Formats: sequence, structure tokens, C-alpha cells
Amino acid sequence: MLGLMQDWPLLEVSFASGVPTIWLQLQQYVETNKLRLPQLKRLAVGGAASTPSMIEAFDRMGIAMTQGWGMTEMGPIGANGMLKPPLDKTSGEARIDRLSYQGVAPFLVEMKITDDEGRE
Repeated sequence: MLGLMQDWPLLEVSFASGVPTIWLQLQQYVETNKLRLPQLKRLAVGGAASTPSMIEAFDRMGIAMTQGWGMTEMGPIGANGMLKPPLDKTSGEARIDRLSYQGVAPFLVEMKITDDEGRE
């Protein structure tokens, strides 16, 4: 991770995607070393849910974190955690809580959500 971090300013990365474990390592490294990542604007999270505390930590750094869910056979996006109006105006704990959801289905994706008994 150290070698990668030293190269980040040169790469001018503005968007990256990965699993929460990767972003937790980045968060800890940046906070421990009191670094700034001014080029990095957005992180996409998939593979597992991110914690609200991680979303909040990156939010304080000025980096938007977006949850996602999908499967290879879906092409692969099944849901995206972006805040649609009027939720995009939400702030504070309510905003972080909402960002920790998996999100909404994108165009052309239909979902049916059921409980263990098959009830919608």
C-alpha cells in the first residue's frame, strides 16, 4: 500500500472502486499520516456493505462514497447508492445513514424484494 500511496498524487485519480477492506486501509493510512487526496472525488463500494463511519470519514475528506450492489450476470450493476432528489439535500447523520443503503435500481433493472416467506 505504501508504494501505491506515494504514486497517487502523480496519478491524479479522481474516481476508484473497490471493496470496503481496501477503502478502510486507505482511510486509516490517510488519517494516520495526515494526508490529503485532493484529486480523489468519489469512491464506489461493492462486494460488501460499507459502514456509516467509513462513509462519514471519507465525506469529511471531501470524497463521496457510493454503495453499489450487483452480479456479473446483471451486467453487473443492480443497485446504486446515489442520493436522488429530494434526498440529495439531506445532511448530517440522516445523509450518512441513507448513503449506507445499497441504493436504487438503475434504468432497465426491475426488482422484487421479498421476505423469507416470499411476501413482497
